Formats: sequence, structure tokens, C-alpha cells
Amino acid sequence: MMIEEIMRKLGLDKIGVSKDDVEIIDYSSMSDDEILRRIMQLKEEIRGFNDETLEDVESLMELKALEEELHKRIKSRVILKLEENLPLILNKSRIRILKELEKRGSISISELAKILGENALRVSEDLKTLERLGLISCENNIVRLLVREIVIII
Repeated sequence: MMIEEIMRKLGLDKIGVSKDDVEIIDYSSMSDDEILRRIMQLKEEIRGFNDETLEDVESLMELKALEEELHKRIKSRVILKLEENLPLILNKSRIRILKELEKRGSISISELAKILGENALRVSEDLKTLERLGLISCENNIVRLLVREIVIII
């Protein structure tokens, strides 16, 4: 979206704000750590704000945009805490299922079982576990991968 179009949508052009007064920041190029650090910095700055100055409003808007960017990124991830039973939960069979779904996006349970050379009942049990973890969804015999990234915290 062009800056002029954004300004029109926000009504900034009607109150005398020029294109030179506006800064567009692309948060998608920032790492998660950079976003988190900036959020913490803004929250610290905002503590004494009363929403009266343009600077206060700009900081609040930046904070909202950063939080939305972080939420958008986290929504496509599953974070698992490394526990003693994690190797049992993400066993070789379930990892093979995830890899196959990563390649295909979605597939029927019977087709997945055939590709894996496994019994459909056995695959279904693994799918139930992966679904409980929030990694996949199973609807109408179709399995779909829900995440792009799995983060394991040690």
C-alpha cells in the first residue's frame, strides 16, 4: 500500500500532515528478539504517558503494531517445553508424519498411512497426539499441518 493511500485512509491528509511527516516501519525485517526488546522499551517509556501529546500517541501506536506483528508470528508456531516425556511425544513416527504434512500441506489419513507404510489405526493414534499438541488438525478424514515452526525450549 502506498504511503499516500495509508494517509488518506487514516485521514491524515485532511489535517495537514504531509508525506514527509510520516515514517513507515517494516517490522517484518526485525527478529523476534528485537521486537520483544522494543516492546519492553516502549512499555517502560509509556508508564508516565497520558495520551495528550503526539509523541505519546505515536509510541502507543508503535507498541500496538509491534504486538500485532509478534502475535502474527507466534500464531504460526507451537512452542514446546523440553520435558522428560517430550522424546516420547515427538517420536520417530510422529516426526515422519509432520515431515510428510510439511511437504503436502494436507492429506487423507488413509493416503498418509499408505505413504508411511503404516496401519491406518496406528497413524490415527499418532495423529490424535499431534492434534492435542496443536500441531495438526483432523477434519473429515483430512489431516492438515497448522504450524510453520516448532520451537523447543530447553
